[in-house]
Amino acid sequence: MAVVEQRVVGAPRQKIGAGRGAAAAPEPAPEGKPEGGRSWLKVVVLVVLVSLVAAGLTIYLVVVRPEAAARKAAAPPVPGAIVQLEPMNVNLASGKYLRIGLGLQLTEDAGSEFDVTRAKDAVISLLSGHKVDDVATPEGREAVRAALEEQLATAYGGDVLGVYFTDFVTQ
Repeated sequence: MAVVEQRVVGAPRQKIGAGRGAAAAPEPAPEGKPEGGRSWLKVVVLVVLVSLVAAGLTIYLVVVRPEAAARKAAAPPVPGAIVQLEPMNVNLASGKYLRIGLGLQLTEDAGSEFDVTRAKDAVISLLSGHKVDDVATPEGREAVRAALEEQLATAYGGDVLGVYFTDFVTQ
């Protein structure tokens, strides 16, 4: 015996007069996407967007931000204003003293209100007790300048670039 295959294309046709008086049969639901089909699409789009934002943030934090910090760190500080310290007397060893006046070269980023108190303290702390012979020679003055630049750069967080003597008298 041969098997016959029958296919129905389209919706079955209703015979004329078949639905009178009797309750009509419910129409079958159209085949296609189930009710939740669009919600899955929204989830996928949301996951892709979150992934893109996370990738962009990672690239910024790993690549862009360190490059900007390296460029800023590599650039030498720009010289700004020079602040004058009034000449002051510092007691040296053997009853001698040094009259010293300073000009401090600041960076451009240093604030307009520069407090000289730490600078005066550094001068007194560094020079008190030195002998006149230690500071009277050109080599001694340069050693004092280098030591002051180092101490003031540390005390002011790198805002002091240089130290200039405006007054330097020993007696």
